Amino acid sequence: MLELNHWKSSYSVGHWVLDNQHRVLLSLCADALDLMPEDLSEKPGHRFHHAQEELLSCIEEHFKTEERLLKQLGGSVYEHHRLEHQGFSRQLSNYLDQVDKGEIDRDSLQTFFVEWWTGHILNSDRAFSNAIQRIPKMTT
Repeated sequence: MLELNHWKSSYSVGHWVLDNQHRVLLSLCADALDLMPEDLSEKPGHRFHHAQEELLSCIEEHFKTEERLLKQLGGSVYEHHRLEHQGFSRQLSNYLDQVDKGEIDRDSLQTFFVEWWTGHILNSDRAFSNAIQRIPKMTT
């Protein structure tokens, strides 16, 4: 299984801003998992909620950055990716609500993060990495 606590050069999309945002998101996913209660009957604490808010905020900012870049490429890439972002945001909110209610455990949330990371970052994002690298850096 993918380790969420280690950035690897193979994760790079070749764009400094996006790669740094991806590094932060990877770390925040790992933090959220580490701060989850062991027992489903326990409510997540203040530190988990802080990590949750930070994760949601950073994801929103990352998606905005990525969509600004993709808009410059034109075509259907932007719209498809924007819809992926909306779907993921809804799913993440649902998962985090379920964590708060004690309905899902750490393994379920980790599986969700890993599936997002491999499906979205390593596949969808990397599919446009060559085109993104050709966008002038000052437009980000």
